[in-house]
Amino acid sequence: MYTFAHNGPSIMLGFVSGGVFHLSGIFTFENVSGDRERAKDVILRGVRRPGAFWAQADCEVRRDEKSAWEPIGKSAVFGWPAKLVVKAEAKAIDLSVRLDLFEPFIGRYEFGRIILTSGDTSEFFLDDLTPKGRDFSSNQVMQPTASPRTAPLSDD
Repeated sequence: MYTFAHNGPSIMLGFVSGGVFHLSGIFTFENVSGDRERAKDVILRGVRRPGAFWAQADCEVRRDEKSAWEPIGKSAVFGWPAKLVVKAEAKAIDLSVRLDLFEPFIGRYEFGRIILTSGDTSEFFLDDLTPKGRDFSSNQVMQPTASPRTAPLSDD
């Protein structure tokens, strides 16, 4: 499951890692035009860490498809403040997001959502954050089709 921002760019949770201390996800951001609107350059705020851009995101959960989204906090990572410019029609890039805030809601709520500083969103099943994950053979979750690339970072 993923959503389109601006009726074009897609942000998909592609990889989850959990260790003793943190739960993190890598999201693929593809900034392409949709059928109703042309893609525009997107600026994301976050933190630069060795080898990765950690996007700032508001985190929300909801119990089921009919429930309202409930805010649970902001993801946070220490590092050098940075911005990432994702050009329109550029190759897909990877964004890391700390997902610790979602852990207490796994099993109690069905969906999670991140809202990036650009306003773009990505929805996912909270079960996808567990080691068992969700059965990807079902038609509820779409498999990533983009080839992730890393975009250059710029300070600000």
